This record gives sequence, structure tokens and C-alpha cells, in this order.
Amino acid sequence: MSSLRCDVAIVGGGCAGLWLAFWLAQHKISCIVLDIVDERSRGFASYASTRNQGWLQSGAFYLAINDVDREAAIACRDGYHFVKSFAPEALLPKVPCYYLFEDEQDRNDVVESCGFLGIHARKIKDMDDVHKRTSLLVGSRLVYAAELFDCPMDTTRLLTILVRQLHGMGVQFMSVPSLDALSATWDKRGWSLKLDAAPLLQSKAVVLASGVLIPRLLQRFLINNPVGENDYVLKKIPVLVMKGDVSKAMLLTPKVSSGPQLVPFAIDGPIKGATVCLLRVDTEIKDPSDQSLPPSNANGSIEEHARQLLRWFPGIQSLVSPRKRNTIMAHFYVCQKLQLGAKLEKEQGDSTHVSRGHIWMPYSPYSDAPPSLFAFYPGKFTAAPIAAWRCAGDLEALMGWTNRASKVLEASEFLPVVAKQRYYDQSLYYMRMNGRRLVFTRK
Repeated sequence: MSSLRCDVAIVGGGCAGLWLAFWLAQHKISCIVLDIVDERSRGFASYASTRNQGWLQSGAFYLAINDVDREAAIACRDGYHFVKSFAPEALLPKVPCYYLFEDEQDRNDVVESCGFLGIHARKIKDMDDVHKRTSLLVGSRLVYAAELFDCPMDTTRLLTILVRQLHGMGVQFMSVPSLDALSATWDKRGWSLKLDAAPLLQSKAVVLASGVLIPRLLQRFLINNPVGENDYVLKKIPVLVMKGDVSKAMLLTPKVSSGPQLVPFAIDGPIKGATVCLLRVDTEIKDPSDQSLPPSNANGSIEEHARQLLRWFPGIQSLVSPRKRNTIMAHFYVCQKLQLGAKLEKEQGDSTHVSRGHIWMPYSPYSDAPPSLFAFYPGKFTAAPIAAWRCAGDLEALMGWTNRASKVLEASEFLPVVAKQRYYDQSLYYMRMNGRRLVFTRK
């Protein structure tokens, strides 16, 4: 296998790696994006980015759940406007978004905070307007609402548009069957990446944009300057997918502990169902291969999803009554995320300059060598283009490429396929009422 050369090797072909490649290519910095493509993934971005809820966030949600987290709100606000202008065809039009509250003052405070940051929001005076869009709130304690402008999107379509643009900008792509066989060595000329000991590519810098696989790759790449065992924390979040006529509006409950965040999705046109993620039910894991659902009655379990849906969206009973038991089908999948450990988070401090949860860490292959290996994790899908823009500028400055002559980058030969979102997976459950309980029954 012949070895390719580039300025930056980006390991990870999800939203982080692709947006970083976009901004590097804008500065004529050559890069190659590597990602896992196997029978399970069936395309780029399958291990994280296409597992998200398809939720383009206006930034209001982070003001609502934590008014002091303004950096996250601003990063999502800016990313929201960028994505809307970059790929409007990836958005689901005419799907309203309602933030729901038990307390009127909570609703008013969120609307006011959004106004300070230029995030458009308006109070809903008549809940009948909301009930016309969805029957889930019939009998709900969530009697106050604000309309925001978060919107559902087709993540696969967005990333496909991005990949095609990168292809024309000269970004190279490379698929590998696994990252487990990927190794790297460094000398004064730069990095040499190998796959099963065979030469793969040479680069002056390497960016690990592979989500929860970053800690494992850092341990493998930094043999002479190892990473601490507790530097990073891995977490998983279960996501419920409901197929059927569930709701024609986004329903978000930012002030409700373990509250359901419901986002409709479409398949080739009309809305086909909705995804639901409960607030703050992520659990720590040790191994990236952990895709299991939480055990019964644990945080984020199937039973807890049923309880919270019935508690806050009691109108769901009319959709899953015994007479309609086959109407709503469901399945679950697991989304994973990466966080800095407490020590690194404290050391990084305000250097993040994007938002809480964003990671941009430089590493040196040897103690006396300048940093040329970087860990990049945007933290939030909507904020990814803004995080990547800032990190591309930092990388350019750290590598001393700011004033060098521009290169002419030719279109790459390989155009990768982006994996489909997990909403297309086979449904495993029927949702139905068993007395006063909402239950998931295996098909």
C-alpha cells in the first residue's frame, strides 16, 4: 500500500472531522479524513453524528436548562444560523418548536434571556394553538409554552452535502475497517500512520476527531508521553425512536428533571415519527463498545422512558390504546459522548472559548517536541462548525502555516457515502397501554 502525504490527517469522519476539514481546506491546508466503514456502519459518520436526534438547536435550550451557560447558547446560536444558510435543504420545514413549562415565570425568564442573546422567542398565549399541532399535551401539567425556532434536520443529508463540497475542495477521504489496527509513529519530519503495520499516510499534524475513541487512540499514539487514565470520561445516552403519527411539532421540556425532549423526523419527505431523549439521564461507561440499554428502572431505562412520556405527554394514551396497539412502533439506540475529566477540565479553564463540553487539546509526541497531535470534540452537534472554525485557526497558528503560500488542492478521487440515521432501523417494540401503564411489548 503506497503512503499518501498531507498537512493534516483527521481521524474521524463525523461532524467534528468533516467541519474541521472544511475550514482547513478554506485555508488551502491539505488534509485526509479517515473513518471506519464496515458492514455495521455502512458509511462515514455512523458511530456518533448520525445517531443524534436530528435537532438543530437555536441556543435557547442551554439558556433554559442553565442560564449561566451562555457560551454554549451562543455557540449553538451561531452554528444554527450557519447550518441553515449552508444546507437549508437538510432542514424539515414548517415544524414548529415549543418549549413547555409548568411555571409561567420559568417561561417568561427563558424568553427574556433569549432576547438578550438575539435568539428569537415568543410567548404562546393560547395553548389551543399548540394542541392543534399535537394531541400529546391533552391533560398535561405543562400549561405554558414559548415558541422557539429550533428545527428538525436530516443529519445524513447535511453531512452528505458537506462531504460533496469537501470533495470538490480537494479534501481526501480514506475508509478503514477498524481503528484498532491503526498505529502512528513520529519523527522530526512528522507523523506516519500505519494500518496493520502497512504504510497508510504521512502528515505534519494529526487531529483525533473520533469521539469516544479519542482516549484509546491517544494512549496508542503517545507511547512516550502517555495520557492519564482519568483525563477523559465516556458516557452513553439512550434514544427512543417512535414510528407513526406521533407529533407534528417539537416538544421540549428544559425545566423538567428527566423530562422528554421530542423531535419529529422525516424519511424522504413527510414526518414518519419522533425521537425522544430524556434530560440528564446519561451514564458513565468504560468501553466505547458499550451499546447496551440501562437495566430495568435504572436511569434512562425503557421503563423510565415509558413513565416520563406518560407523565408529561399524557395524550399519548390515545395513540397507543388497545384498539391502536400496532400504530406506534418503537426501538432504542445508544448515543455516546466524551467529556474531560475533572482535572483536565480545571486545567483547560476558559481556554475552550467555544462552549462547555467542547474539547481542543494539543499533545506533544515527546516532552521536548512541539504539539502536533490534537484531540477535537465539539461537544454539541449544532456548535460543531463554529468549534471547528476556531480550532482550524488555532491549528494553523500552532503549526506556523499562517503566512505560507497557498496550495492548489485538486478534487479527491474517492467520494464517501454517509451512513443513514438510526431511525431507519427495524422496530423491536409495540407501544401500548396496560391498565394505567405505558409499556413496550416486543414484536
